[in-house]
Amino acid sequence: MRTLQWVLAIGLTVSGVASFAADPMGAPARAGKALTAVDRCMKQHRVSTCRVFYVRTDDVLVHSEPREESEVVARLPGARGVLIDWKSTREAPKGWVSYERDDHGGHGWIQAKDVAGVLDFRRVVGCWPVRHFWDEVGDSRFEIYTTVDGLGRSSTPDGPRTEVWFTDSLILFDSRLRAGADVFHYDTETGKLRNGYGFKDSGIEHVDDADPEACKGGLKLR
Repeated sequence: MRTLQWVLAIGLTVSGVASFAADPMGAPARAGKALTAVDRCMKQHRVSTCRVFYVRTDDVLVHSEPREESEVVARLPGARGVLIDWKSTREAPKGWVSYERDDHGGHGWIQAKDVAGVLDFRRVVGCWPVRHFWDEVGDSRFEIYTTVDGLGRSSTPDGPRTEVWFTDSLILFDSRLRAGADVFHYDTETGKLRNGYGFKDSGIEHVDDADPEACKGGLKLR
C-alpha cells in the first residue's frame, strides 16, 4: 500500500530539477513559463511534432462546433491520439482545436486544454516508480522495463533503449520526443497505465527503491 500511495503522490505533484526545459522547436524555454504545444503549433504547425496530439483525461467531449453549447458528437478516452487540422483551428475561436475524426469522418472540436502535444512532455530524470509495464492487445504485447531515473529498455531488460516523458496524466515512452510515440494514460487513482483506445489489458509493477526523502517533491523532470 505504501508504494501505491507514493505513486499517487508523485502523479499529482510534479517538480522540476532544472531552471530550463528543452524546447524541441528551438531555444530553451523556462520551466513553468513555456507556451503550450497548442500555442507553439499555432505559430509553426508544419512540423512533425504538431501533427498528433493526445487527449489528457478520460471522457473528453467532442463537439460539432467550437462552442460549449454545440452538440456533443463523441467522447474520447485519455491518451487517444488525434490528428489536428491546423487550418480550421487557426480560424476558430481561441481555446478550441479541430481534429480529423476516424469514427464517422469529418471533423470534431475539442477544447485545447483537453489535449497535449509532444512539446508539452518533459523528460523524467528521477523518482520514477515503475519498473516493468506491459500492454496486450490481441496477440500483440508491448513491454517496457524502466529505472528510477526514467531510462529503460523495451521488450526485455536489454532491449532497445527508451525514455519516460511526462505531462499531467500522460506518459510517453520514446527514445526521442516525437509524434507517433507510445503514449499511455496514467490513472492517479489506481496507479495504472493504459493505452489510448480504452483497452485495460495492461499490467504494471511498482518498485519502491527510490529515496523517500529525495522524492517528497514528486517526479523529477527536465
